[in-house]
Formats: sequence, structure tokens, C-alpha cells
Amino acid sequence: MRRRAFISGLIAICSILCANIRPSAAWELVTREEIKRESAAPHNKTAHVVARPGAPIITVEEPNPKQQITPPITLRITFRAQDGATIDPTTFRATYGWLGIDITNHIVANAKVSASGLVAKNASVPAGSYRVTLRIADNRHRVGTHTFAFTVEAQRRSGDRDSRPDKNRDGSR
Repeated sequence: MRRRAFISGLIAICSILCANIRPSAAWELVTREEIKRESAAPHNKTAHVVARPGAPIITVEEPNPKQQITPPITLRITFRAQDGATIDPTTFRATYGWLGIDITNHIVANAKVSASGLVAKNASVPAGSYRVTLRIADNRHRVGTHTFAFTVEAQRRSGDRDSRPDKNRDGSR
């Protein structure tokens, strides 16, 4: 009888603990409203910004624009200080598109940010083309900037011939 009660108790505890373990929920890198605002805006070519000597270097490890990208995506970004400086993680900023819509809070709320970089997993991103600008400063107030573009492919379902969107999220075809 005791053995049966003990086993029943173990099963109850395991089911309670397992119910609380869930995969992390997807989060939106860019909201649909932000995509609409960006798509409606005129897209003018801007001059390339020259980096200040000694500014931090930002490297985007993921997403890799040379590979097919399907949602959810992972952002893996590294920061590297120069000339003996240190990165100040609180200065991290991210903007989306030509309008420079601030998406910093979307990322920071779902990422592990440190002086060496950040990792944000499970970002929900609709199919389309995206342009993101990242900024980080060091303790000498030098700001490193990196802009990267990537295209998210629609997830193919069995039987789909071509699920690519007719129009990119940045308004181009």
C-alpha cells in the first residue's frame, strides 16, 4: 500500500513539474503595425556612415543572410571593443527599416545581453525583407554601428508550390 501511494505521489509531482516546462513562446521582432508603417514610407538611399576609429565592432552571427531563413529566427550578435575599451551593454539600440523604428525593447526583453553580445531565440518574423541597424557604445563613448539585411522565407507546407510573398516587407518587389 505504501509503495502504491509513493508511486502515485511521484507521478503527481512529475506531472506538475512537466506541466510547467514549456518551450519559450515566440516573440515578435517587428510588429505588424511597424511593418505597415515601414512599407508605406518612401525608401531613399542614404549615405554609408563611416565608423569612428576605435568604435566597437558589431558582428551578426545569426541570421545568416546567405542561408535560407525561416521563422522562428535566432539573433546572435557579438560586440568587440577596441583599444582597451569595454562595451557598455546598456547602450545597445536596434532600429528597423528606413524609418529607423526603434525595436530595441522587442529584442532586449527576449535576449541575454552582455558586453560580449546578445542571443535572442524564437523570434517570430513574417516572410519578407528586413533591414536592421544595431548600435553599441563603449566606455569611451565611441558608438559602433552595423546595418544588416535579411530575407525571411515563408514556411512551406506540404503541397505548396511556391509560398514566397509577392511583395517584400520593405516595399520592394
